[in-house]
Amino acid sequence: MAALSDSDIQREIGIHNPLHRLKLRLAVQEIISMTSSDVPASKAALNLAYGEMGTEWVCSEWLVSLGLNQYQKTFRHCLVDARMLEHLSKKDLRGLLKMVDSSHRNSLRYGMHLLKHFDYDLMEIKRLQEESKEGTSNVLVWTNERVGHWLDSIGLEDYAYNVHERGIHGAVIALDDEFDLDAFCLALLVPTSNNEARKLLRAGFYKLLAEGTEREIPPESHESKSSKKKVWKRLRSTASRFVGLQSDRHEMSRSLPSLLTSPKARARANSSGSLAKTRSSSEKETNDPNVETSGHERAV
Repeated sequence: MAALSDSDIQREIGIHNPLHRLKLRLAVQEIISMTSSDVPASKAALNLAYGEMGTEWVCSEWLVSLGLNQYQKTFRHCLVDARMLEHLSKKDLRGLLKMVDSSHRNSLRYGMHLLKHFDYDLMEIKRLQEESKEGTSNVLVWTNERVGHWLDSIGLEDYAYNVHERGIHGAVIALDDEFDLDAFCLALLVPTSNNEARKLLRAGFYKLLAEGTEREIPPESHESKSSKKKVWKRLRSTASRFVGLQSDRHEMSRSLPSLLTSPKARARANSSGSLAKTRSSSEKETNDPNVETSGHERAV
């Protein structure tokens, strides 16, 4: 069985779903590795081998904890279990599991990172989740539901429900540097006109990053008043230089006509005009057939 290729499994056994074939190959490899005495099984492999993280766990518990419960049907149809998760390609996610939204695939990736970080030790993850039900500690293990409770606690109960099926959980907040305040507002459908809600989310989000994660706080979140004054001073200085430049241009435009009307300028203009007239008249005489030319000019 282990020697069979993907096409062999499809032809000989009749398994047409690529993820079903993947599930079979991984199960066979697991049996071989667990029975081999040459290579000791890792802690992660031991945790996976007990079967506690099968398809039902992935669909009913894990996807829900990530805020991706809308994909339960497709994951269940493809028999996805925990050992298959890190083998899923972008093509598998988009085509077979119908996960087209890139932010949802990103959420799944950070959910897998959390499992690998704890060697698939569910007991340890659940213990930390129990300890972090209050406060802002251990944000890494927060579930999607826990993020919703936190939004309630900071006064955003009107938007807390919007966190469901958005793929927002603790691992995304703690590890994804691209998940910033704007991305959070967009996911929660907070309108740009609601300044009060955005102000609450801004204060709460930056406090959460500082107290519960190892991410760096964006510089604009703790900008001091003195630095803001410096910015305004630079802006005023730039504006004053621009105004001075405009006034200089205005003075030049006013002085230009007077320069052109000076005696020297008029003399230069008259000499240039007379020279141009002389050249034009000589050209006409040369081209006129009625004008007689000298013998020397004819010979030439």
